[in-house]
Amino acid sequence: MRRKLGMLCGAAVLAGSQIGGCLQAIPLVPVDVPLTGGLASFSVQAGSPAKNTGTTSFDSGGITIGRGNLELDPSVISVTPVGTGGGKVVGTALQGTGAIEDCQTACAAAGLAQADCGKICQDQTLRVSVWLDSTANAATVCDTGVQFGPFEVTLVDNVPTAVSPNAVNLQPGLALLNSGEFSICIEVISPIAGTVAIGGITFNVGL
Repeated sequence: MRRKLGMLCGAAVLAGSQIGGCLQAIPLVPVDVPLTGGLASFSVQAGSPAKNTGTTSFDSGGITIGRGNLELDPSVISVTPVGTGGGKVVGTALQGTGAIEDCQTACAAAGLAQADCGKICQDQTLRVSVWLDSTANAATVCDTGVQFGPFEVTLVDNVPTAVSPNAVNLQPGLALLNSGEFSICIEVISPIAGTVAIGGITFNVGL
């Protein structure tokens, strides 16, 4: 990544930009951070938050990151509903109003606003939030960390098709990235019971 940023900045300077302009002219470089083990898979009940925590590292290549965003791509997310007899799967939309009401009850009990619960349970939206903190605060990262999101993942027949917003400003967490290692908390709230898997997140970063 150091080489990519250096080459891009050098190209901007050769084009006649000033130093400040150079920094803004450099495209953000995507750095994919895979999620594995306990961070990647969530066992979910409809409307109830499920959280995973852990620590991860970020190699900036010796470059001090000065700007960027955190991106969540729907293609790295999968939702597997609880199975029923005969290998069939059933989601909230197929279970009728009773399942939606149960989802909304669980969602309200978790302290979410009615409008948020409606979007999750009625509109079939998966809600994902991310918190980052220092490794020293790994035990409390979900409570004390810097929050990014929530991201709202649109589900069509239980398949993630879009994320809104797809990226959020990373500015509050830049110091953690520059430290090289940090703790992370990921929370998902699903409209259906089953398993949610998130393969990774992307940090788009620049000088």
